[in-house]
Amino acid sequence: MDGEDARPDANFRVAKEAESLDPKKSIPIKLFLILTDQHAITLLLNLWKKWKKGGDAAFARGFKPWVHVFEHLKDVRLWGLQDRVGDDTRTYWRNRLEAGDQLIRTEIELWYSDSEVKNNEWETSLRSLLQSSNSAIVDQADVSAIRYRALLVDLSRQVVESLLAGETAPLGIAGQIMYYRPQVRGMVVSGGADSVAQDIERPVPSDAPVVAVLDGVPLQNHVLLGARILVDDPDDLQGKVEAKDRVHGTSMASVVLHGDLNGNSPTIASQVVVHPILVPDPHSHDVPKQELSPPDRLLADVIHVAIKRLVEGQGPNAPVAPSVRVVNLSIGDLRREFTRTMSPLARLLDWLSWKYRVLFVVPTGNYGIAEIELDVAREALEQLSADERAATILRAIEADTEFRRLLSPAESINSITVGGIYSDASTFVPPANRFTIFSEPWPAPEGRFGPGFLRGVKPDVVAPSGRRLFGPRLGNTRARAAVHPINVSTPPGIRAAVPGAPAGARNHSKYCCGTSNAAALVSHAAAHAHAGIVRLRQDEEIRSALAPRLDAVLLKALVVHTCMWPESQALEAALQTELIDANERKRRLARMFGYGQVDLERARGCTDERATLIAVGEIEPEKGLSYFVPLPHSLAGKREWRRLTITLAWLSPINPQHRDYRRGLVWFQTDHSPLKVSTVGADWQAARRGTVQHEVWSGGRATAYGKDAQLEIVVSCAADAGLLKEPLPYALCVSLEVHEGIEIPIYEEISARVRPPVRVAP
Repeated sequence: MDGEDARPDANFRVAKEAESLDPKKSIPIKLFLILTDQHAITLLLNLWKKWKKGGDAAFARGFKPWVHVFEHLKDVRLWGLQDRVGDDTRTYWRNRLEAGDQLIRTEIELWYSDSEVKNNEWETSLRSLLQSSNSAIVDQADVSAIRYRALLVDLSRQVVESLLAGETAPLGIAGQIMYYRPQVRGMVVSGGADSVAQDIERPVPSDAPVVAVLDGVPLQNHVLLGARILVDDPDDLQGKVEAKDRVHGTSMASVVLHGDLNGNSPTIASQVVVHPILVPDPHSHDVPKQELSPPDRLLADVIHVAIKRLVEGQGPNAPVAPSVRVVNLSIGDLRREFTRTMSPLARLLDWLSWKYRVLFVVPTGNYGIAEIELDVAREALEQLSADERAATILRAIEADTEFRRLLSPAESINSITVGGIYSDASTFVPPANRFTIFSEPWPAPEGRFGPGFLRGVKPDVVAPSGRRLFGPRLGNTRARAAVHPINVSTPPGIRAAVPGAPAGARNHSKYCCGTSNAAALVSHAAAHAHAGIVRLRQDEEIRSALAPRLDAVLLKALVVHTCMWPESQALEAALQTELIDANERKRRLARMFGYGQVDLERARGCTDERATLIAVGEIEPEKGLSYFVPLPHSLAGKREWRRLTITLAWLSPINPQHRDYRRGLVWFQTDHSPLKVSTVGADWQAARRGTVQHEVWSGGRATAYGKDAQLEIVVSCAADAGLLKEPLPYALCVSLEVHEGIEIPIYEEISARVRPPVRVAP
């Protein structure tokens, strides 16, 4: 188990050398526990019983050191019912019992053995137990590549009551059961129930699909969708969902196609495939309704089948859209936060991404907020300036990050995880007693934060998720002030297509917010970036260097490559960065912003003052490759600001049995000293813990290098979690830029030296 690094104190800190101490370096926290066999387990449990009964006096010689372990522990026990049934499951079961349900649908995840014989024995035994308890099996899934085996069952009311009571019934002590879980619940975007009719003209793309949307059922004949989408619905979910409830699927398809309808981003050039995987929850009283996986299917199996149908084909059926390179999955399991172990859905996305060479785009998830309590007196709220109020709210959100962990499957390492920022393209005048909380694109108040697996950078990027107006909490009698969000379907927010009222209205839209929007906007940006790749391939020489099978990893690199952390004095003041060291500042910014905000304009191409070089390929384990970037001679000796950005992305196979999980590590190294630049982005160690390494340097000191100077970038590959046999696909992006308007022809000089000279025939 890896915990987050602890801050040092006077009693425990890292030694630089024998004589001196580094008082600022953080302390890594790790816990390892190895039990070698059943005898060791029995011995440990007996020691614990002796400790509870008589303390250290009961310990025989040789076992005294265990005292120093036990005095820090609450309990030592075998995996039991309290581990199998979490708080979210208990709440779900109690709600269904109160509603009078006689059968309660539940997912049972089994332990997974290396022995297929043992797996089959466990499942057969469990099936027998379920049958004898009047419980029925609805669906099953077995994905050996991610060590996942599960059953979707209808548990009888009596079984659920006995499990809640902690009784030692057969299904309570069945050793093959790892977890009881509710079905996966999706997220709803925040906003009002109303929508407005508006005439909107948008082009109809005709290129082959690049993005697939796995979400709710869309309103297929909406004027903003129609011929722009292809619906693949093998389970006929369209026939089971009323038009008025097709909110989330419609809005996500709209944002992927058109972006924010109030923005200036053009409609993408390719169609979008929509494969429905969610339906409205019949028990939900929200407007719009919360959505969940199809009642008779396990979501992991639904997603597995969907991707296989899209890019490989299923059985005798040809693939629906083999051209798809990006899969937008704007869902988050509201009942499963990331707490150091990879969820089945995250493992599934990582494996599918590796197997089919597709890029999943997922949100960090939404955190429901009824109010934000501030660290100021209630009476003082009205006296705060807008800037002071913003800083106070940001600090309150950041102080709450322990409860804002990523929602499954946002911890996926091969995916791009997208966080939300408080931004959109709407214009409006706030009504009296309501206000926007931030004037800059700071973290969205309903957002969730990283870090990711093994403290890697998550989210990878952030994008606008929409704004909500806030107001003082009415009737607040507490000492501290509080503000609460106003949910309306009018500005501000991301404007997207939705079903209209009355049912059947096909030209409605509304404003909403949520990290689902942010993920869809990143998929929209990826589609535009892909159009740029297609334009590059019109050059025959370039076409041979940009293999289409590597498009997913190239898009991953290009999207992240556009990102930078915000440069804001107000943000620095709000985070009180003058009170913390540089490493702590980087850690806090990475939790909120990942590598930074996606910049769609930068993804579309270069400028006179900015040159971007890209390379794709596959790298063998334990190998290294060198790339050389020519440095523009006109920049040498100049005291002009310049920025160097290097992004390396790759896809890795996974090893679910290994604590490091990621089988392959790819990284770059470079000596940037000739450019006289300093690091301005995420910590380089954190940047190597995922599958994207993104580093940014900038500076303005005079440089000194020769006419033919080059920047060497060495890309290396190594095994990280067990044996690595296959080469890893990777993409490298390098940008060098100066301020706009500076008469230094960066692009022209680098382009001239990169392109091969024209050969003269003999």
